[in-house]
Amino acid sequence: MNNSFTRPLAVVTGASNGIGYELAKQFARNGFDLLITSTGDSINKAAHALAELGTKVETVEADLATYNGVEKLYKQIQATGRPVDAIAINAGVGVGGDFARETDLKDELNLINLNVVSALHAGDAYFYRQEMDSEPDCTPGLRAYQWMMEVDRKARLFNQQRLRGLSCDRTKDVRVFCSHDAVEHKAFADQDSPKARVDC
Repeated sequence: MNNSFTRPLAVVTGASNGIGYELAKQFARNGFDLLITSTGDSINKAAHALAELGTKVETVEADLATYNGVEKLYKQIQATGRPVDAIAINAGVGVGGDFARETDLKDELNLINLNVVSALHAGDAYFYRQEMDSEPDCTPGLRAYQWMMEVDRKARLFNQQRLRGLSCDRTKDVRVFCSHDAVEHKAFADQDSPKARVDC
């Protein structure tokens, strides 16, 4: 695949149904090509429906609760030879019931792997708002957590540096926010802003 595509590319995880599928539809209707992923072959049915909206769709069947699943998605993104213009890291699960009494430990660990570990592996560049300051800072607890969970420290810090530059240099055009940071998330949710938004 070459780089001559004029349409932007969006990556959506957990895109076979529900919120992920609806996000993919919004991207398709707004001129994006798609790379979508989910577990199971239901992703192919979703891809067929999305293609009917006039967009090019590629699929990756991968379990993002596993290290290899995230790597598979990453390699497929690289194989497109295209920049990623938007990414919705949507894949996630819930476990209902009283912890340790009504739930299975295996299910709880799978929840952590998918909802937390894979998200950090796939794209989370920062967790604390002051990491985007010109003189970055982070709480000791969150710094330690990111250090424990990161897969590629060099890549994560490089991405963080690029985002910091974007945040500091283009404050009139772009608003960078982290949905893990309660203050930034609330400020984003409360503001109706015309700026482009980058969720990290």
